[in-house]
Amino acid sequence: MQEILLPKMGNSVEDAEIVKWFKNEGDPVQEGEPIFSIQTDKAEVECESTATGILRKILVPAGKEVPVLTVVALVGAADEALPDGVGAAPAAAVPAPAPAAAPVAMAEAPAPAASAPAAAVAAVSGDSAAVSPRARRLAAEKGVDPAQVPGTGVGGRVMAEDVAAFSGAQGAVKATPVARRAAENAGV
Repeated sequence: MQEILLPKMGNSVEDAEIVKWFKNEGDPVQEGEPIFSIQTDKAEVECESTATGILRKILVPAGKEVPVLTVVALVGAADEALPDGVGAAPAAAVPAPAPAAAPVAMAEAPAPAASAPAAAVAAVSGDSAAVSPRARRLAAEKGVDPAQVPGTGVGGRVMAEDVAAFSGAQGAVKATPVARRAAENAGV
């Protein structure tokens, strides 16, 4: 039985959300074939299988955020028994052996670093690319216009934390200086 790990996408990425599984349990998979996609603060990336066989068990469902190098699935032969305790408890972070980590790196791994200048340019031009995918999704859920949210990320990029803080502060109305003085004079 071979473990499929959530790949490490860079030094700053500590966790990621599994967005979608392209394969179901029992489906055949080939090494190098995309089997799930993840979303970090910076990008959504398809992740390839590091093993050939049958997808025996999905340990982390779509929509769940887990630390990098967590075992997310098991691939093995159709008649191979699953290890004891698989699926009974949430997946725990399992460090990958050094050789297994290299194939998982994929060609997309440098993309977040390469996209940093693009994010800075987008922030200057006011483009929607200056909003992280997770922040864009959270803004849609909360009914917030991402263009109204001040970004704290690199180059003014709007992050999920910015949207959360903005949506929480939206209920409070900011007073003008004149209104503030009038309230102070009235003892309110």
